[in-house]
Amino acid sequence: MKKLNVLKSAVAVLSLSAVASVATASDFELGVGVPYYAFDNELELKDKAGINVYGGYRFDKPFGIELSYSQVSTEVEGLGADVDVEDLRLDGLWYLTDEGGILPYAALGVGLLKAEQDGISSDDDSEESVNFGLGVKTHLGKRLRARIDGRWLHGLDSHTDHSVITLGLGYVFGASEKAPKVIASAFVDADKDGVEDGVDQCLSTPAGVNVDAKGCALDTDRDGVADHLDNCVDTDSKHKVDTTGCAVVLTEDVSIDLKVKFASGSDVVDAAYFNEIRGVARFMEQYANSEVVIEGHTDTSGSATFNKKLSQKRANAVASLLTEQYGIDASRVKAVGYGEEQPLVEEKTPADHAANRRVVAKVSAKKEVVETK
Repeated sequence: MKKLNVLKSAVAVLSLSAVASVATASDFELGVGVPYYAFDNELELKDKAGINVYGGYRFDKPFGIELSYSQVSTEVEGLGADVDVEDLRLDGLWYLTDEGGILPYAALGVGLLKAEQDGISSDDDSEESVNFGLGVKTHLGKRLRARIDGRWLHGLDSHTDHSVITLGLGYVFGASEKAPKVIASAFVDADKDGVEDGVDQCLSTPAGVNVDAKGCALDTDRDGVADHLDNCVDTDSKHKVDTTGCAVVLTEDVSIDLKVKFASGSDVVDAAYFNEIRGVARFMEQYANSEVVIEGHTDTSGSATFNKKLSQKRANAVASLLTEQYGIDASRVKAVGYGEEQPLVEEKTPADHAANRRVVAKVSAKKEVVETK
């Protein structure tokens, strides 16, 4: 009993010392918890949960001390005799990290264990103990911390081993987290764009130019030309631009032979030619001022009147794919049927006839060419 009283006195003295230091402490914590004791089988005590109170002080370094008192009411297996167990500990804590919202730690300490059966107490009921374990604390708010703590306890007189898992809730006095240390340094910004040279990826931005977080001139329409040099700040991203940020306008004629072949007497476009037609559409998307003339042709089979109508239908079929499937504006697409008037080759064989059954697309646009010296 004297051992227990001595440790209680030490706890009281250390608690008062810690409370007195709260004004300057960075971290002082008081809390309550629910411990669950798994007793040594040799004692034949039932495993039970109890109550726990604790107070701890964390120093500027990653170390701390903690005073803990637990009490649990249990009974002897098979006998039904009530046993009150008191566990008083003084522990040292080593925080594996001393900043942040989660604080894992390792613990090592000494204490006294007292087991009192049916209200009968004697000095033989208490013994010195040692313990070690691991735990983690996490912030629930600026002042509240939750914790889970696991310990192994060894009674030095009885040589018995116990394990304890404790769930707790603590209130923190003082700062709950360390304030980060700020090292003042000179702010250097050679091009005066508001971005420090250490992170500025464009160190010679002209004065007065709006820049992004990297210190580079803004390019709102993302055409590769900075806003302060861009004469067309809303250029469509699909269009090619010149050095002033405006869409390139073509002046030279460009013709594309789609090589779309048709079965004799048919105006149905074979799916095998869709990729070539899509290529024309992509070209027209790239150059905003481009226009296309779809030319339809036939061989000499059938009458000239029939071939004229058939060639027009073939040209219309290709034009419809451009406008309806690939989204080219109809005002930019023209379809003309020439019938048998413009043969590609002289027809002597079936292959010659097949070569003349075709559609040709001519794309025209305007392009300014910069003259060189």
